[in-house]
Amino acid sequence: MPLKAKIEGKTVISIGLSDEEWDDLKKAARFSKSSIKLLCCDSSPYLRISKLGTKHFVHKTKNNCNWKPESIDHLRLKEIIFNVCKEEGWNVEPEYSLNDWIADIFATKGNTKLAFEIQWSRQTHEETKRRQEKYLKDGINGIWFFRYIPQSLKVDKENPAFELLKKDSNYFLSIGLNEIEIESAIKNFLNGDIEYRKKLTYKKNQIAQIFKFEMKCWRCGRITPVISVYSCYVSHCGHEHCNISLSDEDLGMEIASLQKKGLKELDDLAPIEKRYSKTMGNSYYSNGCKFCGAIVGEWFLRDELLDFLYTNPQPILKVPFVSKQEPEDYEHWYVKGNEGFCEI
Repeated sequence: MPLKAKIEGKTVISIGLSDEEWDDLKKAARFSKSSIKLLCCDSSPYLRISKLGTKHFVHKTKNNCNWKPESIDHLRLKEIIFNVCKEEGWNVEPEYSLNDWIADIFATKGNTKLAFEIQWSRQTHEETKRRQEKYLKDGINGIWFFRYIPQSLKVDKENPAFELLKKDSNYFLSIGLNEIEIESAIKNFLNGDIEYRKKLTYKKNQIAQIFKFEMKCWRCGRITPVISVYSCYVSHCGHEHCNISLSDEDLGMEIASLQKKGLKELDDLAPIEKRYSKTMGNSYYSNGCKFCGAIVGEWFLRDELLDFLYTNPQPILKVPFVSKQEPEDYEHWYVKGNEGFCEI
């Protein structure tokens, strides 16, 4: 169901016409006042509006044209992307062909060339790769929106592929941890706010959730109060990729400082300070037994915490702290946040 036709030799885009212009075109076609031909096969079309409101052309008869049928969702998505590109000031054309490829939506601005491809039906990894290589050869950035991403497709910088979702009558793209309405997602692509990164870079300002419970001291056998952390470092793109620990230098130092200042939630604990662990062979911020001062190891503390969380899920404190967490290897696409992109 094409979106383009020739009228008196001039190309007309159906989704670029107003309702009034479309009605005028239908009247002209009905009374043979205008010669309307499809670009794909030079045959005369019907003019239709889909159930989702997309203006389009339809072949009157089956012929030798190799145009493949498209769902009403496919048509609607092409219309949405076309309109967003147009509103953002890009030169845009649906069903644009060059050499041996046809793009669903082709948008250009300056030296930037984007081909948006919508796959509402299934497509193999091999076919996707074949088509993407044509775009790369011609210096085009091909961006793929799949209802079903091919399982064997490696999604990377060379193959930008994102899952399409439909909820009620709205369309969304799944990008990293985000589900973004298609209109907003397209604007992000056009503005360069969706990028590929090889590392997770963590936000400078982090928050640790602190839990308090009791456990038996391994040395003196008495029950001592302790604290532990159950939260993760958050990257610029929202990934929670590394557990925060009391032994982490930045957090341990902050909690020790709060305790020394007399924070009541921490006043019944042994000092939070650096203790030497024979098992680890180094010193780190840790709990100690309130009665004998023995170090409470991180490994045993974590097991006790997980048991505790089943019945006591609320933290006693949320502690902001400044993190010096190093970037981690993790290839991903993501939407730019308020603090910028993850590391290249």
